[in-house]
This record gives sequence, C-alpha cells and structure tokens, in this order.
Amino acid sequence: VQHALHQIREARGKEDLENECELLGALQVQKLQPKAYVIIMTCLTKAGQPRLAMDWFRSAQKHAVVLDVKLYSCAITACAKSKDADGACALLKKMEEQGIPANTISYSSAISACEKGGQWNTALQLMNEMKRIGVSLDTIT
Repeated sequence: VQHALHQIREARGKEDLENECELLGALQVQKLQPKAYVIIMTCLTKAGQPRLAMDWFRSAQKHAVVLDVKLYSCAITACAKSKDADGACALLKKMEEQGIPANTISYSSAISACEKGGQWNTALQLMNEMKRIGVSLDTIT
C-alpha cells in the first residue's frame, strides 16, 4: 500500500496517475486497517481523485470496517472536492445516526462542499449547528 501511495504522489501526468490508481485499486479486494483507508483516501483526494477516494470508503463499508470520525471526515472531504454538498451532508447525518460525533474537520469539509456546490443556506445551517452542539469553529470554517 505504501509503495502504491508513493507512486500516486509522484505520478507525472494523468496517464501515470490513472495507472497507479488502478494498481492501488487491486488492493480493494482485501480488508485493511481503518488507518490504511484514511491514508489511501487522503492521498487520492489530494491527488485530485475524490471519486476514487469514495470508492475506498465504500470498500471499507463493504468489508465491515468500523467507521470512525476520521474515515467519515475523509469521505466528506472527498465530497467537498467533488462539489457534492448532498453527499457530504448525507454523511454527516449518517455519522449522527451511528452515534459518531462529528468534529471541526467533518463540519468544515461539509461546509466547504456546500460552498463549492452553491448551497450557502445549508452551509450557514451547518455553522449554526456547530455552535449549537459545541463543535468549535476554526479559521477554515
């Protein structure tokens, strides 16, 4: 996994990146530790591949990995990069349903998704929700 991620970070051009992502994708058939999913999703999102990052989130779900705030936050960040406000908000709601408290990163990423998706009212609602439940706002929020 580490080698594949290094290759993704070092990829030169779209074709190299696609080839390396394909090689990494072959690893989805096995269950990994939650931390590995976080590392993979973060790397893919930073490499401009948020949809592939979401594939890895679904892979974690499929393999019954215990989802935590870090995995959800990575998925919400991938939604933000894809301008998928609805997806980000749905993940926040799912966290709440599963009793996983959202943190500043989760909310900031969801707010970013709303901003990029042109859903300003939803972004403001999320900021108000953060204040109401005591999640601290930072300079990014």
